[in-house]
Amino acid sequence: MENKHKINLFKGIFLILLFTFTTLYIASYNGYYEYSNNKKVTLTNEKIKEFEEDVKNGKKIDLENYIVMEKNNKKRIGLKLSLLIEKKTNKALRQTLKIRTSYVIIYLEYKEVK
Repeated sequence: MENKHKINLFKGIFLILLFTFTTLYIASYNGYYEYSNNKKVTLTNEKIKEFEEDVKNGKKIDLENYIVMEKNNKKRIGLKLSLLIEKKTNKALRQTLKIRTSYVIIYLEYKEVK
């Protein structure tokens, strides 16, 4: 009974990780990353226009006012988590396929013996 509970717990965790990986993969595939970069370019273009206006108006130019630095640790953590999930999922699937392949080979050998 306790063994069955552990298997169900493992399946639940595996399904959650698989769902998370799939969601992150689909978001990446559908261009969320490109959209985010495009948004940064637009912001940069706005800063370029602001810089040009300040030069025309003779305002004091400070480079810090025009540099856009976006620090987003969530993206970095999400990417690392996604890569970790991908690595673990690939390993689990390879092991599962190896086990199933060995069962098929054993079954075929057993069938030949009969």
